[in-house]
Amino acid sequence: MGMLAHYYNSSHRDKREAVMTYKEKDFALGSGQLGIEAGQLGDKADYVWQTDDKLEWNSWSYVTKPDYKSAGRIIRQLIDIVSKNGNLLLKVGPRPDGTIPDEDQSRLRQIGAWLRVNGEAIYETRPADQFGEGPTRIKEGTFGSGSKIDFTAEDIRFTTRAHAFYVHVLGASGGQVRIASLKKDTPLPSGTLRHVELLGSSTSLRWEWTSDGLEIQMPETRLSDDALVFKLT
Repeated sequence: MGMLAHYYNSSHRDKREAVMTYKEKDFALGSGQLGIEAGQLGDKADYVWQTDDKLEWNSWSYVTKPDYKSAGRIIRQLIDIVSKNGNLLLKVGPRPDGTIPDEDQSRLRQIGAWLRVNGEAIYETRPADQFGEGPTRIKEGTFGSGSKIDFTAEDIRFTTRAHAFYVHVLGASGGQVRIASLKKDTPLPSGTLRHVELLGSSTSLRWEWTSDGLEIQMPETRLSDDALVFKLT
């Protein structure tokens, strides 16, 4: 603890932002940022935490026969983590000469393309009172991400930013999305619900807010099969 106190005090003196990441119960909660290696939390935490995970299923470093995850799976994992007050630190393994394999680059570009459209629902956001809804339950704890169970269109996650409330649909939904936990008059950052839009689309959406939840009609053109984001204001 003396080493950690020195680190924080010297960083404060030099006006540097600093954070220490620890695993499991190596330090007291609140003394740094909890890091969960290749795993996640099953529910929202009231403290910031972090996942460090990889693009491949089978290695933390460069291998000649990698078993890659899809970009869509990483996107859905990112959304789930952020909705629960976490950050994702993603590992990319370079070749011995320092170059990044084409398959890694392709997935990073796909993730980047999704974030260019939907980044406002990820960057600088805060978790909602409830992280989301849906049937899929992930294995909580270290190395839980090794499970190949993935999210579906019935799994929905929430984030907030300023006066906006974001609804992330983690899959290719049908013609209608129903968010059961957003019942009529549920408190929202904007106060009440006046407008619903699909990020990346200029199409006006039809929606209905009732005691059974919020129902949104999908546009005919699907922007992504990985995850769609609705902005509520």
